[in-house]
Amino acid sequence: MNYLDIKQKLDGYKPYILGAKDVLVSAVMVPLVEVNGELSILLEVRSARLKSQPCDVSFPGGKIDQEDVSPLFAAKREVCEELGISEDDLDVITELDLLVAPYGVIIHNFLGKINDISKIKPSPEEVHEIFTVPISFFKENEPLLWKSKMVFEREEDFPYELIPFGKNYPFKEGMNKTLFWQYDGHTIWGMTAAIIQNLLELLK
Repeated sequence: MNYLDIKQKLDGYKPYILGAKDVLVSAVMVPLVEVNGELSILLEVRSARLKSQPCDVSFPGGKIDQEDVSPLFAAKREVCEELGISEDDLDVITELDLLVAPYGVIIHNFLGKINDISKIKPSPEEVHEIFTVPISFFKENEPLLWKSKMVFEREEDFPYELIPFGKNYPFKEGMNKTLFWQYDGHTIWGMTAAIIQNLLELLK
């Protein structure tokens, strides 16, 4: 393989996140709604029957399937399936920052507005309940911040002999920040809280 072969091979290549093929890549929608004249964020309580994050508070969304032509397509598909609305009921505003979680999850986040909240009919298979929180609540109340050290556990047969200093190699340790808000009996935390904080920072 020569220079021209490499140039032709990579012509038009669109870079993405290294390692994305080995993790879950999903897309979610942060839905804004008008409630009593106040702009609010709509959240779901996931069904207890779901294998992934049962009973957690989350945004509508899910895995990007091979049939999805883009992350936005996946986000719109999921919000329509979970909330029982049509694309005509949804106004997509923008894409928010990409979330790369330390436990093998990449999330494309989008901000949208559901024009008529009365049209929402949640899917009982995926959604236990929905509730709304005024954006003003998040602006006026700082979340609880909890930090956790992340240390990798390596298999006993890890080939330490192949790296400098063997078992004494200065491996990097990670730090994970977890946010918590409590509202009307619900705990909004983890990735959902991180996405909300990102939105608040963009709105400053």
